[in-house]
Amino acid sequence: MTTEIAHKAFKYRLKPTQTQENAFRQAVGAARVAYNMLTALNRDVLRRGWEIRNQLIEQGLSEAEASAQMKKLRKEDLSLKIMSSFAWQKDVLTPEIARHKQAAARIAAGDPIESVWSGERFAEPWFHAVPRRAFVSGADQAATAISNWMKSVAGQRAGNKMGLPRFKKAGRSHDSITIPVVDGSSPAGGYGASYKRGEPRKGFIQDHHRLRLAMFGTVVTYNSTAPLTQLVTQGGTIKSFTISRDAQYWYVSLLVEAPINLLHRPGPTKAQEKAGVIGVDLGVKAKAALSNGEIINNPRHLQLSLKRLAKLQVKLSRTQKGSKNREHLKKQISRLQHKIALQRAASNHQMTKELSTTYVGVGIEDLNVAGMTKSASGTLENPGKNVAAKSGLNRNILDVSFGQIRNQLEYKTKMYGSALTVIGRYEPTSKRCSQCGAMKSDLSLKERTYICVECNYQDDRDINAAKNIRNLAEKELGMVSSISS
Repeated sequence: MTTEIAHKAFKYRLKPTQTQENAFRQAVGAARVAYNMLTALNRDVLRRGWEIRNQLIEQGLSEAEASAQMKKLRKEDLSLKIMSSFAWQKDVLTPEIARHKQAAARIAAGDPIESVWSGERFAEPWFHAVPRRAFVSGADQAATAISNWMKSVAGQRAGNKMGLPRFKKAGRSHDSITIPVVDGSSPAGGYGASYKRGEPRKGFIQDHHRLRLAMFGTVVTYNSTAPLTQLVTQGGTIKSFTISRDAQYWYVSLLVEAPINLLHRPGPTKAQEKAGVIGVDLGVKAKAALSNGEIINNPRHLQLSLKRLAKLQVKLSRTQKGSKNREHLKKQISRLQHKIALQRAASNHQMTKELSTTYVGVGIEDLNVAGMTKSASGTLENPGKNVAAKSGLNRNILDVSFGQIRNQLEYKTKMYGSALTVIGRYEPTSKRCSQCGAMKSDLSLKERTYICVECNYQDDRDINAAKNIRNLAEKELGMVSSISS
């Protein structure tokens, strides 16, 4: 019998030494270079393919015939085929590392750098000095990006159509590197793992504030690694780890694979069954209205820091590019934005955990956040109205982070034996009476109290919507609706 497995991620903020931080920077830099190199190659392949296809159409072929001809040409001419990460490693990375290594050896032997390394993109050879896995990580990211774009164009990927993968720029793109396990051995370890060979410590890690990471050695963590150690001890396996940087802070995320019984509660508890299903109506004025009558206030983390953020951005706009003051202000802004993001995530984690652990089921709406936050300015042909007010509403919607709340509920309900039901976005939950089912033909946003003309039921409009969501969730879960006023 095959054991069903599941995955769980653990994220820790790191406290690296200066040497380790330099290694992090070098590794994510190498990954970025690899990403850009493979992306550039594949964009050139696409450009050449489009040029040939356009020529075929100009010669009289239909679009369908041109596409069929291009499919045939790609089989015959590999230069017209998208390059995979593996092919790039074999045909580009390996020779490039060897070339850098040979050039570095000649320079070390005394040859003038001008004769060995002239006309090169980089000031000196360095590919050979970085672990190969750093480049592989960037190439894998580039291959995934082009694959996602192709699926999006073909209509095989949900959401809006994606644009072509863009190049990453130092200081502006998200820095990260992922090291997978390919041989069954763990690339990382916590309590009980051996120290890396050559480190001053001997024996094994004996506290819950250190992680041994391949390529980087033993790194100190701010938060405890005890939950990770417990899961690995019980039979979990670390499949990969990702080093990333947010603002000026370094993090590691470890993906652990384990039997599903170690990660997911098999079913709801008696307390959850007694509590029943809860309906959640997400909003801006209040972050959430619950079908039990509770209102969860919106902390408005961005709004509280907006004035300070605006002042810093004004100061930044007045600085000279390349100046130390500009770099200092950019770091201040990124730290503040990072703080806001952490506050928002913590607030949402608190709410979603309480919902997942308390109730047998949680119902939410499938909100079209992209449509709700569409640009307020509009276009030249169709200019926007009430632009300032709409921009403020967009900002407040994004500050609540409906998508983050849904994502947290999706995995937490599985963890705690609950069930998440997502109600269709076109269900009239605001206009329907949660008691008798009567429908209002019109309900303006100014009406904050729902009054049913059929049964005279009155309630806060958001609470009424939450009750409708609960009723629909109970129906979806096959439970008897327990409508209560």
